[in-house]
Amino acid sequence: MGITVKVKSRMTKQTKKAIDLYEANTVRHLNRVANFFKNSIQLSMRNTPKQGFVREDGHVTSVAPNPPAIDTGILSNSLQVNPAGKSKMFSSVGTGVDYAVELQLIKQRNFMDKGSPARKDTIKFANKMAKDIKINNAKLR
Repeated sequence: MGITVKVKSRMTKQTKKAIDLYEANTVRHLNRVANFFKNSIQLSMRNTPKQGFVREDGHVTSVAPNPPAIDTGILSNSLQVNPAGKSKMFSSVGTGVDYAVELQLIKQRNFMDKGSPARKDTIKFANKMAKDIKINNAKLR
């Protein structure tokens, strides 16, 4: 007759907790960045130089490559964040306004593309905030 001691690992349980924590931090980061991008787009539209022509209704347009100037607020207010979640590891910012494509691609009013001030500011913000996606110093009990 002998004695047996069973040594059991909790590694799988701890690994799952670590992954869950990392994913939660990632989702939080993605959503913060998407909200920052949306707010930056709206701010760039509000602050764009109005140096274009004056329409009959008195609206002064912006000129390329600046973001579009706010007129009625329809485009600016239509921007929506589609948030990330545990089963969807990305967030997005978009608008359903038809003329947004014309402003961005044809009239070259950069408000969402790679050349836009909002996009450049958001990339800086995202890189600065990326350090928050971590699991060190967290208790995984």
